[in-house]
Amino acid sequence: MAKKAGKRAKGKATKRARPAGKGRKAARGGRAGRSGEATADRILEAAYELFVRRRGFHENTIEDVARRARVAKGTVYLYHRSKEDLLFDAVEREMEGLRREFFEPMRAAGDPAARLRGLADFRRWANPRFDTLNEAILTLLAHPVSSVRRRVRRLIRRAQAQERDALAALFTAAAGGRSWRGTPTKALALAYAVALRGLVFETREGLVEDARSAHAAAHALAKLLVPGKGKR
Repeated sequence: MAKKAGKRAKGKATKRARPAGKGRKAARGGRAGRSGEATADRILEAAYELFVRRRGFHENTIEDVARRARVAKGTVYLYHRSKEDLLFDAVEREMEGLRREFFEPMRAAGDPAARLRGLADFRRWANPRFDTLNEAILTLLAHPVSSVRRRVRRLIRRAQAQERDALAALFTAAAGGRSWRGTPTKALALAYAVALRGLVFETREGLVEDARSAHAAAHALAKLLVPGKGKR
């Protein structure tokens, strides 16, 4: 009896020791690790497809996600505590993927000023995945549970900070210092990001007379804010 009780206690302790959310992915090496990552990705992709792209968070269950990901229901719970936790992690994964997709070409381009001016090209902002992601974020921000809303706000603040840091680093590199025409490059980066986002929003909502006007405004903004060669 003592041995059985000890085994039960050990089993419970092991179960409690599993980390939550993304952290539930155990630190595995080699083929097993790659297999675990692939499973986790399939689950998140299935959740994003059902909960976000198809707008079916309330209509679909954990069982539906597991079925689409080709895993057992219990496997989903190895990675995510709840349905809300699964949705949040799926949104976070999509946000990280879009951020990498958006900034990676900038790293591969020419000089920092050219990369920054490249942001004025609205084709970079035309990815419909941005709209889908924004709708999902707005849904989470309206969630009745305050802890979910706080978690989403933290995610948004972190993503915005990463974006500002990346832009500020490019502005600093383009200006050859931490200021440009007496203005700190961090302030320029923030102004550029906010202004571009505003132009994109107004264009999508039909508040700008036409797309050409928005493109012209974006390029004018780049000329004003982005450091140019030999103009320090």
